[in-house]
Amino acid sequence: MKKIKTSNSKRQRVFLAFVGIMYIFFLTSKSYMYDSGDFLYTPLNTVQSKNNYEVIINRWLYSPKQNLMEVQLQIENKNFNGEYNYEWGILTRPLGSAKATLMLQEDNYYVVHLSGIKDNFREISFQMSLNDTVLKLYTNKNAVERTENIQLKTYEEYQIDQLNSLLQINQKEIEANEEKISSNKLQINEYNAQITKLDQSKKYKTMKEIENTEKEISIYQSKIESLVIDNNTYQEDIEELNLKQNKIKQQLNDLQGG
Repeated sequence: MKKIKTSNSKRQRVFLAFVGIMYIFFLTSKSYMYDSGDFLYTPLNTVQSKNNYEVIINRWLYSPKQNLMEVQLQIENKNFNGEYNYEWGILTRPLGSAKATLMLQEDNYYVVHLSGIKDNFREISFQMSLNDTVLKLYTNKNAVERTENIQLKTYEEYQIDQLNSLLQINQKEIEANEEKISSNKLQINEYNAQITKLDQSKKYKTMKEIENTEKEISIYQSKIESLVIDNNTYQEDIEELNLKQNKIKQQLNDLQGG
């Protein structure tokens, strides 16, 4: 476990100055007005990139009882410059005396605690900085995951939590794809019923009317073909996700000493 280093370096002073400027913007910009109805939010498990740095937030927790947030994230330095001593900052709306502290670092995995977050917060802007690169991540009162208590864990325990979370995310995606397949099959049945009805109606029509009917049938057949292609894609995604699920379960078993 690696702890954040404190220093009065020029880089840190520049970062703090930047945070001060951003704080003024955060509090005064019209796009952040309280009555806007919209709050900024960085999606979980999604790559955020800037200047060859890639960040993924695995989880963002908040304990109102502790006035504490925990941000679990992965950071990839694609510059391969050997620099990994990031500076951390936090801005809150409304104004608060929050503090960001690196609690755990293992390879590219980081756990940062944001302390002093009162339950009346609306938005949080969390920044990581290295040299001239500042990447801002956001959560808000509606998006953050609330929990009774936040307790620092070992790297292995965080890995287990993340893998279990991935299992749930993948399962939801599998179920969503299965629902799309089911919905498309119902639509295909409806189109086939329309084709049958149109086909049966041809014996009472003129040649001109039959020609128009054939065009209608062709349109339905094209729609069916498109839905079949979609379903094949959804099924391939399901099969790939099931393979991922098996690999994750294997990794969990290894971590848990099974």
